[in-house]
Amino acid sequence: MVFLSLLILWFALLFGFLLFLPGLISVGRLEVECASAFECGFSPAGASHVPFCIKFFLICLFFILFDLEVLYLFPAVSRSGLLLPFVLVLIIGTVLEYGYGSLDWVL
Repeated sequence: MVFLSLLILWFALLFGFLLFLPGLISVGRLEVECASAFECGFSPAGASHVPFCIKFFLICLFFILFDLEVLYLFPAVSRSGLLLPFVLVLIIGTVLEYGYGSLDWVL
């Protein structure tokens, strides 16, 4: 038990040392050209953050959720004979999401 504690302590100290080592041995400050983004020789123009509608992210999450649900559960449900209730639960879930406004496209 003591060996494990010393091993964990040694790795923690090594991690801390390696984390702060670049800051200790760096020579100078970053210049503007070094700190800016470089893409094929062009200077960056405009804002780097593009506005993103969260609705697209929610639609993607709902799609992945239902896609995985169908992928993993459909073969087992079709084998057991409970296919109709399974499909009804999927349809009810989709209708509820639409009813709550989660599937509305807002730009």
